[in-house]
Amino acid sequence: MKLQQMKLKEELHLKEKAKRFKEQELLKETRRKQKEERMRKLKRTKQELQEDIMETRSTITSLDKALEHEDIHHRHKHKGNAERRVLPNPPLMLKPSVPKFSDPTQFRGWKIEIESMIRSEIYQKDILKQCVRNAISGEPRKVLSTLKATATLENILSTMESNFGDVKSGQSIMEEFYQARQNKDEDITSWGIRIEEMIQRALEKGEIQENKKDEILRTKYWKYLRNSELNNATGVFFENSLTFEELRKRVRREEQEMTVSQERKEHTKQINTMQLDQQFRILNDLTEKLQSMQKQLDILTKEKVARKDNRSENVTRDYKRYDNRPQSGNRRTFSRGRGYSGNRGPYRGRQPFPQDVYHRDSNYQHHLNGNQL
Repeated sequence: MKLQQMKLKEELHLKEKAKRFKEQELLKETRRKQKEERMRKLKRTKQELQEDIMETRSTITSLDKALEHEDIHHRHKHKGNAERRVLPNPPLMLKPSVPKFSDPTQFRGWKIEIESMIRSEIYQKDILKQCVRNAISGEPRKVLSTLKATATLENILSTMESNFGDVKSGQSIMEEFYQARQNKDEDITSWGIRIEEMIQRALEKGEIQENKKDEILRTKYWKYLRNSELNNATGVFFENSLTFEELRKRVRREEQEMTVSQERKEHTKQINTMQLDQQFRILNDLTEKLQSMQKQLDILTKEKVARKDNRSENVTRDYKRYDNRPQSGNRRTFSRGRGYSGNRGPYRGRQPFPQDVYHRDSNYQHHLNGNQL
């Protein structure tokens, strides 16, 4: 039994050691994946920055060439005048990267991109107009057939606005804003973008003033957060009168910390569950082994009792056979140096007395017990 217990303890120790090793390997694998994800993000950011740098350098080079050309032209035309004038709209030949427009529901975002390109004054309007026409596809492209070939960029945007623009009134937009709630499957980033987009539409319609935009947004954003725990944890930021952007940043940071904490709790809970399952399996194995050992012990006990009963029956049968043997009378035969030898057996020269039989039976039974031990 002690040997079995030592073996079971050794097996338990080995299993615990294997479990700790698996946990360490799992932790290393998780850290490795997180590191790889960070590296991928950094490489992606680096590539985007390099592309931005290349585009900026190209723009700067084009601007330098245009300025140099204009300067040379100006000096050649006005040699006596030392003043240099820079045209407000230099004739750049850069080709703009206009986003594709095929989904009417995405018109507002597409329109904002085009207006931003127009206000930048980096691209020539004729080139930008042609790129905009080429970027329109699908159902919206049918609108171009209603325009003249000489239609300006402003005419194209105005026609698109009348066909795919927002026709809701400012009051309807504000009613939609006040009724908005964070959806169950909507994260806080999407929630903030949705209400901010509605406020911007209302602002364009002239329903609200620019100076009230931030207060309305921050109140709506924080008040109707679906996660009550996150709402309570970020209440101090709302009360400190932070701007909408600062409040959103603090809420996102708090949510990230809560997510990390929740993941740690779930990981710990999972490890505890695994430990309990493993201990339960070990306990079951020990129980089965103890039951098996108990069965073997019962079998050995029964076999021992059976052997003891058989030997007792054999001894009784031998005694009966000895006591019932045929007697040859009371003849007394004497031999040299032996005395009475009328019978053969362990009691030579005399008949066995009862006490002799008792001592013989006791010695034989003791001898049997010694063999069994």
